[in-house]
Amino acid sequence: MVPHQFSRCHSILKMLERSTSTTNSFTRKLSSDSSSYVSVQDDEEIKELAILTLQKKPINTFCPNLLRDFTIAIKNIEQDKIKRAVIITSAFPGQFSAGIDLPSLLGKTLEEVKELWRWLQASWLSVYGTRLVTIAAINGHAIAAGTAFAIGCDYRIMAEEDYLAGLTVIRMGIPVPFWLSTQMANLLGKQEAAKAVQLGTLFTSHQALENGLVDEIVPLNRVFEKARQEVPRWLEIPDHARVAIKQDLRQSLIDRVNEVKDVEVDQNAALVMQPNIQRNIARALKRLKERKNNKPS
Repeated sequence: MVPHQFSRCHSILKMLERSTSTTNSFTRKLSSDSSSYVSVQDDEEIKELAILTLQKKPINTFCPNLLRDFTIAIKNIEQDKIKRAVIITSAFPGQFSAGIDLPSLLGKTLEEVKELWRWLQASWLSVYGTRLVTIAAINGHAIAAGTAFAIGCDYRIMAEEDYLAGLTVIRMGIPVPFWLSTQMANLLGKQEAAKAVQLGTLFTSHQALENGLVDEIVPLNRVFEKARQEVPRWLEIPDHARVAIKQDLRQSLIDRVNEVKDVEVDQNAALVMQPNIQRNIARALKRLKERKNNKPS
C-alpha cells in the first residue's frame, strides 16, 4: 500500500483536524468558495491530477489563513485515492507569490507570530513530504516563501520573462530556516546555496535555471500547459516505487524539522518581536507600499 504521506509529526495532523471538521468535502468547498485563499480543482483530462491555485489578492502573500488553507488542501488531495499529482500555481499571472504577509509579522503578539511560524512549518512539510507528485507552475515572481514552496516540489517550471525567485528574508535580519537552506543546497549545491541564502539573492528566471533552482523556463502563457504536459511522465512510474525513493531522499530532513520544530517556533517568533527586526519589517512594508503607489496606472 502506498502511504498517503511520510511519517510526520502528529501535532501537524492534530492541528489540521482542529482546523476543519469537514475534511472529505474540503476540496469541493475550496473549489466553489471565493473567500478561500486557495482553490482546488480536478483536471478535466488527467483524472489523477489536482490543480491547487493560490488566490489571495493581490499577490499571494502568505498569512496564517493562507498557510492553513494550503496545508489542509494538500492533506485533502492526499486523501483522495484517485489523486496522484498536484500542480501548484497562482491565479494572478505575473505573481506566483510575494512571500510572507508582512502585516502578519508587524505589531503582532508573540503568540500570533508563533501561529504564523507553526503554519509555515506545517504547510512546507505538507508539500515537501506528500506522497503526491508535486509540480510548481511558477507563473510570475516567487519571492521568499514563494520560492520556499516551489523548492519543496518535485519539479519546477518558471515563466521565462523578467521574473525573480529567491529566499530574501535575511534582508530583514531573519535567518533562513535550516530546512530551506538545506533544500537550497540540495538543488544549487552547497557553495552556491550558501551564498544565495546569506545574501538574499534574487535570481532571474534564466539564472534560476542555470543554477538548478528551477527545472524549466517557458513563456508565461505556457507555464501551466507545460506543467500539465510534465505530469504523465511522473505518473508512468508506479507509486509504490516512486514514493519509496522520495521518502528515502526526504525523510531525514522531515525528521530533523520535527525534532526541533517547537524550539524553532519559539526562537524565530522571539527574534521577529525584537524592536530592530520590527523596524526592518516596517521599512520593507513601507518600500512595498511606495513601489505600489509609484506604479503607472
